[in-house]
Amino acid sequence: DGLSEALERLHGGRYWRDWPEEADRRLFDPTPGQEEAAAAHLRQRLTAHLETVDAWSFIQFLLHRQHRALQERARELGLKLFGDMQIGLSPRDDWAAQGFLLRGYRMGAPPSRTTPAGQPWNHAVLDPRLYIVAGPDGSPEPGPALRFLHARMEKMFAEFDGVRIDHPHGFVCPWVYRADQDDSTLAVQAGARLFSSPDLPDHPELAEFAIARAEQLELDGPRHADGWVKDLD
Repeated sequence: DGLSEALERLHGGRYWRDWPEEADRRLFDPTPGQEEAAAAHLRQRLTAHLETVDAWSFIQFLLHRQHRALQERARELGLKLFGDMQIGLSPRDDWAAQGFLLRGYRMGAPPSRTTPAGQPWNHAVLDPRLYIVAGPDGSPEPGPALRFLHARMEKMFAEFDGVRIDHPHGFVCPWVYRADQDDSTLAVQAGARLFSSPDLPDHPELAEFAIARAEQLELDGPRHADGWVKDLD
């Protein structure tokens, strides 16, 4: 976070995708073969912006102390603090997590009774292929996507007495849409469910993630309908 703060200042406050230097944009997601160069660039950036990073870290330290005091005072009064965990990621997490995000897709809300046009939230999507990976001995273990999610949850439970997940369906079967279309509203309307799209002609990339087969779907209705999945085994 501190380094992101420094680079945002360096690049005139622009969103990280608009930073002019690719080495900064892909600092934590280097192209294959560029890992050592990325590590060297990271060390260079940290050294050059150490004052900003340290100041940012100190601010976070103060905020944590204030939050701890608030939590203790609330408990003295018999109150509990609940934290709101967003299904989406902050731009800074989006930047740092590129290596285990699903490329080419973003998360939103499908058309509904209350919002017929749908909602293109532009949230990142964790890559299901990186939920579980093979460990050093070949046995399965949590991959970077799940380790990141676990870290988020552990932090929330350490700092709050309970957690409310904003849009929990995003963890179950998120509505995803193509990120490369100019009109994001049209893109989200033509989206699909990440884990229940086994053979959609406009989203063939999602087939490998499907846990529902084609015969288990209600194909006569809209793909965002509650009854889209009829059966699961």
